[in-house]
Amino acid sequence: MQRRKNMAQNYMLIYAMIICLFPYLVVTTKTAIACVTNKDCLKFFTPLDNVKCVGNVCEFFL
Repeated sequence: MQRRKNMAQNYMLIYAMIICLFPYLVVTTKTAIACVTNKDCLKFFTPLDNVKCVGNVCEFFL
């Protein structure tokens, strides 16, 4: 009985680690949007003009 309890706790620990670490993997993944000019960059990122075309990729500046 004790072995099953420890195994269940291990599964819960792994499950909690996956739930906690997955958002960091999603946030750190960067999608490159190809562009030629600043007008090619999508404007839905921000209402301000913080999106620029740098090296044929849209970059967001703070």
